[in-house]
Amino acid sequence: MIHRRSGTSRAPAPDAPPAKLRELAFQGGSYLALREGLGMLIRLGGVVAVTRTIGPRDFGLYVAAAAFAALVASVAQLGAEVYLIRQPEEPPLEQYHEVFSALVVVSVAVTALSFALSWPADLLLGPSSAVSAFRILVLAVPVNILWAPAQARIERHFQYRRMAFVEVAGDAALYGTAVPLALLGFGVMAPVFGYLAWQCTLFVSSAVAARLVPRWRWSASTSRELLRHGVSYSSSNWLERVNSLANPVIVGAFLGASGVGLVALAIRLVDTAGFALRAAWRLGLATISRLVDQPERLRPALEEGMLAQALVLGVPLAGLAVVSPWLIPLVWGRAWEPAAGVYGLIAFTRLVSSVSLPQMTVLFAEGRNTRVAAAVAVRTALMLLASVALVPLLGLDGFAVAAIAASSAWLMLDHAVRPRIGFSYRRCAPVIAGLGIPMFAPLIAWPWRLATCLPAVALIASADVRRSSIGFASTALRGVFGRSTRSDQAKPSSIS
Repeated sequence: MIHRRSGTSRAPAPDAPPAKLRELAFQGGSYLALREGLGMLIRLGGVVAVTRTIGPRDFGLYVAAAAFAALVASVAQLGAEVYLIRQPEEPPLEQYHEVFSALVVVSVAVTALSFALSWPADLLLGPSSAVSAFRILVLAVPVNILWAPAQARIERHFQYRRMAFVEVAGDAALYGTAVPLALLGFGVMAPVFGYLAWQCTLFVSSAVAARLVPRWRWSASTSRELLRHGVSYSSSNWLERVNSLANPVIVGAFLGASGVGLVALAIRLVDTAGFALRAAWRLGLATISRLVDQPERLRPALEEGMLAQALVLGVPLAGLAVVSPWLIPLVWGRAWEPAAGVYGLIAFTRLVSSVSLPQMTVLFAEGRNTRVAAAVAVRTALMLLASVALVPLLGLDGFAVAAIAASSAWLMLDHAVRPRIGFSYRRCAPVIAGLGIPMFAPLIAWPWRLATCLPAVALIASADVRRSSIGFASTALRGVFGRSTRSDQAKPSSIS
């Protein structure tokens, strides 16, 4: 049974000493990186087994269904985990239960409406495996979002070791279900049922890790506040989900389900190799919220964070781009070979766009959600328009080129943040250039593609990059193995 304690939480206070907060941030980042590294291995093996077995067409049908289901989940979640993480003081247990109860009502209503709308889709499109898969996936939306309060409670206290166990268990459940079903011939339904197992595992394990047993506690005031937050914060997420529909809707219209599957594999490989981006986003929300009112500490933190992010994100993305023309046909088969060029271009887009992450977290921490939503809206419009124009001309590569063009919308975030804080790209720009050029290797014939590696070699040889890399690595190792900052041993008093 969970009891509220009158004692204060041991989560780092807004006025925590810079060195202490830096150690905690890197400790949390090292746990996240370790979790994402383990998850990367599980996901990579699972993606290979599932996609190679079911083929580009069935994978494309699943991706189309999952993209629409993700949009429904984003609408229903209302940014609840960010709402709780952004609270200036540790929320009482009652508030976690109130947010959970509000999510129950919203998720059930949104799920019922979405399920009902799938029947007119059958009339318009005809019977489709993608629509059947969507109906199953959308029924999992409540489970998908109801673990948000537990996730927020863990992350508010930098308990990323616990979060690592939760998410690795989820990955294992996903592919432990999907791979056997794919081998048994379930086709598009193999990843669908794997998704259901994944979400159920995350819901149960996060509640256990947070020691937060969900309870019904309705509060009209909390629900109204969450709804106000959700409309402003989640509007950018909703637009981002609409942006992700460019693949199933536009690529699917011109290149069919197989084209959707090839683009989806490239995106999945970028997500897998670029595991540091999600870790940086989650850590940034918890860290920057404590520095947003202290510009003298925020500026160096942003510059250091961008440099570390570019290094950790760029190295695996660039390395995989160089070998992808050989690796993808070898592992997945010749049918998947066109995904190599798309991967390189999308990886480059992801690396360049990653510098917008600190600005986004600052704006969210300040409550300026509409500025982020405006940038995402412009990016979504550019992505859809450019995809319609370029996919018929360039095929699969047209989708990736459209993504590069659309990323220019992130300059709106820079304009909203940098003039006030005054941070510089001087340290991270050479890293992005040096690691970005090798991502074009799949588009260049052998042996000339090896020349794209020269900037990366020169970058790694530079003294500043070596010094920074050693500093980041030593701090992260101290965070995991050192005795001075073990957050899981010094448990917050409110988690009991």
